Amino acid sequence: MTSPKLLDCGHPPSEGCCPHSVDNTGFTRCLDCSNKKEIEDLRNATRLTAYLSGDEKAHGTSWHVTGFAGAFLGRVVQVLSSHKIGGYTGTRYYYFRMQDVYGHEWTGSGHGPGVYCRLRRLKGK
Repeated sequence: MTSPKLLDCGHPPSEGCCPHSVDNTGFTRCLDCSNKKEIEDLRNATRLTAYLSGDEKAHGTSWHVTGFAGAFLGRVVQVLSSHKIGGYTGTRYYYFRMQDVYGHEWTGSGHGPGVYCRLRRLKGK
């Protein structure tokens, strides 16, 4: 019996459809290590690409932001505005504020829950 190849983090790949993450330097991590790294990186980050999660019908009241592997990065504290893009059958685009796990405030935008979003950390927050 052969043991699974270890990732750069020193652990075997996680179970499931996406067994590991790869950062922009090519370093591979299991999903647990990826979650820890994303939360740790929030301390000094000024920009972030993540996922907006929650029930779209709740319009922000239960939304939160997660990392690639599902780590809770923060909760949406306010949906600032939304507008429809693409005409009558278009999709909505949201602008919101998030408070991360360290208490820092961010402003972000995206197409709503289940889709990636981009965030920028607010100065002095």
